[in-house]
Amino acid sequence: MKQLLEMLTYQRPYASAMDEAFVNRFIRVHPHQDLGPMGNVLISVGESRTLFSSHTDTVHRVEGVNPICYDKNLEIIYQTRSNCLGADCTTGVWLMLKMIEAGIPGAYLFHRGEEKGGIGSSWMAENMPEWLQQFDRAVAFDRCSDSHVITHQSGGRCCSDRFAEHLAEQLGTKWKPNRGGIYTDTAEYTHLIPECTNLSIGYEGNHSSGEY
Repeated sequence: MKQLLEMLTYQRPYASAMDEAFVNRFIRVHPHQDLGPMGNVLISVGESRTLFSSHTDTVHRVEGVNPICYDKNLEIIYQTRSNCLGADCTTGVWLMLKMIEAGIPGAYLFHRGEEKGGIGSSWMAENMPEWLQQFDRAVAFDRCSDSHVITHQSGGRCCSDRFAEHLAEQLGTKWKPNRGGIYTDTAEYTHLIPECTNLSIGYEGNHSSGEY
């Protein structure tokens, strides 16, 4: 929890100094590869045909230090003075780092510029399609709530119902396939990777001052 709280103090619009400082402090401290001029960062753990993803930028209007609050009794994190908390997608980044530390096999791709229209992921799809095609599934951690396995993004299907149902079963009884996805980086890969989804990571009210 301490690390997540520290990560949420970074207000980091795309291409800001705070975004770069965040990546250097929390992500590039692991053995990694930088992929492309947009600044995407890849961390590989073992052998796997699963691509995990999250994005490093937030929708903060200005960069700086985020004034966060943590209610230990309610176990809720929120903020009081900026336009958002930034749990979208800080929580996803934090979760991926914990998976890396736990040694869970996978290719962990930290995208840049998702909030500006998938800048990092669209570059990947255009310039590294063969690399992406090695994966059987792409799982993003960038969805609100705590129980959604997204089957549709950007107005179209991104994974099969069978895949979503199987993944939901593995995650627990409250998890269900959900057709209400909007957009995240894995939407850029649906023509290259057979199954692309987005999973809930526990935030609500994203892109607003009431995010928690």
